Amino acid sequence: KLRWLPALAVLLLLLLVVTAPARLLGYLVPAQTLYLAGFSGTAWNGHAAAATVPLDRGVLQLGELEWQLRPWSLLLLSPRVQLTTRWGPQRIDAEVSVGVSGAITLRDAVITVPAELVRHWFPVELQGNLTLRTEKLVLEDLRPASGKGALVWQQAAWSAAGTTGRLGDYAVEFEVVALGQVDSTISTLAGPVEVVGTANLYPDRYTVDARLSSADGLSPALSNALRLFATPTGSGFHIKLDTQMP
Repeated sequence: KLRWLPALAVLLLLLLVVTAPARLLGYLVPAQTLYLAGFSGTAWNGHAAAATVPLDRGVLQLGELEWQLRPWSLLLLSPRVQLTTRWGPQRIDAEVSVGVSGAITLRDAVITVPAELVRHWFPVELQGNLTLRTEKLVLEDLRPASGKGALVWQQAAWSAAGTTGRLGDYAVEFEVVALGQVDSTISTLAGPVEVVGTANLYPDRYTVDARLSSADGLSPALSNALRLFATPTGSGFHIKLDTQMP
């Protein structure tokens, strides 16, 4: 009879996951990592009316959060959950799993955030939406370990000294080549300003080597802003950055 005890224990565990109230996650997830409020549903298939992620300089609003846990993934000691968040144009749709080693894997992920979130890394304010798409991306200690995908900057615009200018739509196709190292190429999808080049992410810094040009010529305001960090060329500007991560 004792041979049935492990199976019974697993069944009871699954029943607890399926029937436990969603608010249980409020006690299990550290608030300094992810703050949740307004629970409904169960721990297996639930909803939070508000979700925020604390950052060094404020918080990232995720808005409404819905999740669906794959109960069978608990048997493999690799919890897998389908996550969906909504906050205006900002949204996340992804399947997230956590391995025994603590590695986080994103599958079939589409993540859209405002471009202004990267303002700390550029000398001018950026506008528009950034959308990350990847079939699979593995993070170890929150650093990219493997995977590839694309980052699309839609309705791109810049703002500096009270002046705003439209740029276009751009794509950055990337591939993780080593732990914490990502190589990518930059291309133009549409818009008055053409950008081509490369961008690379390292554990402690990032580099950009790109050229900007326009068939109609760059506006004086944009040219003045680019001179803050780019070198003028005969047809536009050359951006070459090698910057330490904040």
